[in-house]
Amino acid sequence: MQQIDLIGRRLRCGGHRPRSVLARATAIVVGLGLGLGFDTAPSALGAPPAPDRPWADARSGSYRGLLVTGDLDPVLVRAIADRILEVHAQADAILGPLEPRGPIELEVLLFAERRDFVEVLRLERGIVAPTGPVTVFPTRTGTALAAAVPAEPGQAFFEALRAGALRHWAEGRFGTDLSGWVDEGLATWFGRALAIGDRTVPGLCDRTGLVALQEAILADTTIPFDEYLALAPGEPAVRRTVSDEIRLEQAWSMIDWMLSDPGRREAFRRYLRLMNGGYREPEARRRAFAGEAWELPAPMETSWLSFVTDRRPSGVLDAHDRLVLFAEGQRMLAADGLAAPDLDALRGALDAAGFVHEIERFGRTRRLDAADPTWLEMPPGDPSVRRSSFEAAPSRDLERAVQRGEYPQDAPRPLEIATKDLRGGLGDAVVELRIRWIALEDGTLGYLIEPR
Repeated sequence: MQQIDLIGRRLRCGGHRPRSVLARATAIVVGLGLGLGFDTAPSALGAPPAPDRPWADARSGSYRGLLVTGDLDPVLVRAIADRILEVHAQADAILGPLEPRGPIELEVLLFAERRDFVEVLRLERGIVAPTGPVTVFPTRTGTALAAAVPAEPGQAFFEALRAGALRHWAEGRFGTDLSGWVDEGLATWFGRALAIGDRTVPGLCDRTGLVALQEAILADTTIPFDEYLALAPGEPAVRRTVSDEIRLEQAWSMIDWMLSDPGRREAFRRYLRLMNGGYREPEARRRAFAGEAWELPAPMETSWLSFVTDRRPSGVLDAHDRLVLFAEGQRMLAADGLAAPDLDALRGALDAAGFVHEIERFGRTRRLDAADPTWLEMPPGDPSVRRSSFEAAPSRDLERAVQRGEYPQDAPRPLEIATKDLRGGLGDAVVELRIRWIALEDGTLGYLIEPR
């Protein structure tokens, strides 16, 4: 292995943009220990469609209370169903628990091809497929979630699936009675999540979206609360001065404001219980928020404005993205037979290579550019705590892989890089993240970002 100081050298693959690590990591996670328990035999839902029809290879079965039909590998079917049920459980824990208004069947339709997704929904369900990969709709006996699953289901699909899963949960408890700010806000809040190890953390605050919302507040281009709260269920919040991006950021932040304080969270849960029990807007809101200092739209908006102004991005997102940049950059070096001996050498190598990586998250592309030194350090956080940083060491995982004969002795060994004093995004406790390297069967390297 060639292990040298790479500072100042121009590598052959400068500007390399490998595919997203999140897509690859999802494929790795799906393939590890998730291959049991889905019945692929035809069930009471019916035999597979005739071969000349769309979705001809679909099979139906039951899984943990879901009625699942799909033409994907059963391992992937189970992994996606588990993701949906994870959101249902989080919604019960954070918002409820709330019982369905009556007996319902929870149906899940999973498509390997988008054209089948469009055609089956149109021909068999009378549904116009959305531009996105996930849709939720009522059925005669309950509610259904349909998804066009990409070949590599990465972060963008993960977010859309979680948002759809929240609506899948909500449909049986509220029908179509939720106002737009609640419906969009809850779906966005639960969709904005990150899988860290065996935990999925919802409600994360993205730096780019937060800054855009704060600037919209200064420019007076958000939706006034008296207008937003007065919208009827299903009525779109359309204002010429408010973009779709800002509308979603505002809806997300209103839910974030509600859930960030124990008193507001309990009032919001009262509101949802009343909506679940048959009350409608605005009566449910008046009853649930009565006696609160912010019960009327004007003081509610004032409190929300103060909250958004002081809100800080989730530190776990900043740390995660920087670890992805370090990991993808080291994969690039390893493909050239190179490895950096320490963190400073790695920073210099990535800068010299003009290395760039892009992450799709929360409906926008985040460009990670090693030429910008701020991407190679943690940004300033809460001034009351010690600043987060990174530290590097030889990879223990690759050393063990070498000892087991799973990774060549003379192959490049990227550094294990981890956070130090990380705060934000996973509660008040210090939660450290690290890159865990995985020696793949084809001789290449994969990795996961997980708790240290």
